[in-house]
Amino acid sequence: MLFTQILATGLSLLGHAQAVAVARPRSTQGSDASTMEMVTATMASAPIPVQSGVASNCNSFYQVKTGDTCIGIQTHFHNFTLSEFYKWNPAVGSNCQALLAGYYVCVGTAPTPDPPTTAPSPTQPGIATPCSKYYAAVSGDTCIGITSQYPNLTVSKFMEWNPAVGNDCTNLLAGYYYCVEVPAAGAATGKSNTAAAP
Repeated sequence: MLFTQILATGLSLLGHAQAVAVARPRSTQGSDASTMEMVTATMASAPIPVQSGVASNCNSFYQVKTGDTCIGIQTHFHNFTLSEFYKWNPAVGSNCQALLAGYYVCVGTAPTPDPPTTAPSPTQPGIATPCSKYYAAVSGDTCIGITSQYPNLTVSKFMEWNPAVGNDCTNLLAGYYYCVEVPAAGAATGKSNTAAAP
């Protein structure tokens, strides 16, 4: 009974019960930089325990130590922003109030792949996939004329990506879309009749 009264008195001195719900003591000093180690893994093989809600594409983890702060972790690794840290680790709270010692947090993510592109229609058979930029042929176009609009596109690349035009480009059809850029090629933006992949 005496313990309950002391506890109740202590809580009233603190003001709010919320102030008592601190997961662990923290200091502004953080961990010794020499002891901060990152673990590389995928979410499927993530170390345990991980705070809930960690980014699904997380591939680098750090085990929180007593005294760590969100700012201290971000400053140590210095390859992400504090807002990214909060986004990847929502369970730590908006001001790091729930950073738990012993738990792993996300300190790096894998790049999110670009969504697959869908070719506009119509295209001739055999067009390169993936293709990131298309050209709508008009009457009078030639393979040389089309490629001259794209500084990094050669006639041989154009024919490789659009084999149905034939070796002499006689099968180039007005109203059809042709590939003028693939993701690895990075051809520069062309001129008229260009359609970005939808």
